[in-house]
Amino acid sequence: PDWKGISDSEAEKILRGDLNRFESMVNKKNFDISQHEFDSLIHFSYNIGNVPDSITRMIRAKDYDSVPGKMKEYIFAGGKKSDGLINRREKESAIWSSGIY
Repeated sequence: PDWKGISDSEAEKILRGDLNRFESMVNKKNFDISQHEFDSLIHFSYNIGNVPDSITRMIRAKDYDSVPGKMKEYIFAGGKKSDGLINRREKESAIWSSGIY
């Protein structure tokens, strides 16, 4: 196909719109979490579509230490483990646990 692409400014506008949507989803949950935990959830939910109920329950119960392990379960694409998703979940877990970006 004849693909012309989009400009950098158009791409940034789309990204900002997407991020606003995910920030709103997380903010509506009124979690009592730090900035780096919030950032981790945005990164995670941007990839999977929302914060899963299981993680929501953990956060509400203040079981913060269990969140990274649960995140790391989301490593399958097309029914197969994905090295890319394994790496992504490791990074998101590091952000959640220690604020390492």
